[in-house]
Amino acid sequence: MERQPPEDPPPTAQGLPTLEHHPGPPARELTETFRIRVAVLIVAASVFGSVAAWQASSFSAKASDLDGLATQQLAQRQQIQGYYQGLVSQDVRLFGRFKQHTEQANLLNDEASRTADPQLAAGLHAQAKGETRPPSISSGSPPCSSRPCSS
Repeated sequence: MERQPPEDPPPTAQGLPTLEHHPGPPARELTETFRIRVAVLIVAASVFGSVAAWQASSFSAKASDLDGLATQQLAQRQQIQGYYQGLVSQDVRLFGRFKQHTEQANLLNDEASRTADPQLAAGLHAQAKGETRPPSISSGSPPCSSRPCSS
């Protein structure tokens, strides 16, 4: 058996020699570099995680504040709506009383125009004016509070 000379290693796909031709740094240096890189990546991930948690906490606090504000505004809106509904109800009640007084004043004026006695007619007109005159504020009591409004 004849000995043949050793064959050259085949070139890589790009024509570069393989690692066997260019020895790299010793394994110990690779391990240290790897450890440093992993530590740096852990620190970076921790910092980014901390920033993300801080932002989430900040957004949560802002959302909670806005939720409380919305609840407060809803309560205020309902209070205002109730106030105006009360005013409308009061106006409806007052309109009924106003209508009664106006009808009474019209009846008194009609009766005054039909009567032949001038003194009686003047008295009926005065009563009619009294029915349509706004209540006096100095009395301190609302109209019809001590007597029924049907006169």
